[in-house]
Amino acid sequence: AMLATATATADGDTQPQMSVRAVLVGSGIGVVLCFTNMYFGLQTGWVTMGSIQSAVVGYAIFRFCLPKGKRPFTVHENVVVQTVAVATA
Repeated sequence: AMLATATATADGDTQPQMSVRAVLVGSGIGVVLCFTNMYFGLQTGWVTMGSIQSAVVGYAIFRFCLPKGKRPFTVHENVVVQTVAVATA
């Protein structure tokens, strides 16, 4: 299920820019980051944007939890995961 059009690369390959799975995983990571930011922020007064954490966790989820034979996780989807997670957190 695609939310947006695909982008064409220099070699003519098309990769999805945005997908439902990227938005859902980004939202889930963002909720977790939101609670960790509240807990850590109330104790120390510091909060983190969570950009790097959300990108790494999102990649790990798709790399190790995605069943074999499914469409591979793309770079564009990783950016969507990171953006949605940071916006949610």
